Amino acid sequence: MKKELQPLKASFLTHLEAGQLITADLTEIDKLDKTKLTDPSLKAYLIMLGTKSAAFDKALIPIRKSDLTAKIEAADVLRGTALSAFGKAVDLFSTSEIAAEADAAASLKTVWNTYKNLAVMSYAAESTGIDNLVRDL
Repeated sequence: MKKELQPLKASFLTHLEAGQLITADLTEIDKLDKTKLTDPSLKAYLIMLGTKSAAFDKALIPIRKSDLTAKIEAADVLRGTALSAFGKAVDLFSTSEIAAEADAAASLKTVWNTYKNLAVMSYAAESTGIDNLVRDL
């Protein structure tokens, strides 16, 4: 059986197909007898292509979430719930018939009014805001 190389129209390949082609070619080249690869420029090119191919593959389909993203999101929801509960507790104690509780709630409400919208801010802004809230309390 006679094998012929067919012309490659690389411009028709998607990025994933091009990456697959490069990976397949490098895999086949790795199977060759290394003593037959004597050209230093070709050797350097193949090493560079292998290195760049790995980076290309990673760039094609980036991981959208890390393993920690779900944990951070859950902690953020918990933190938002805690902020909401704190605000509700301040509101509740501001109606207390015990003067000390009502006075404490009034003092807390002054500070809380500055930070009450923390839960709708970005994670970083919310973190900074909570640090400032705790410092101001």
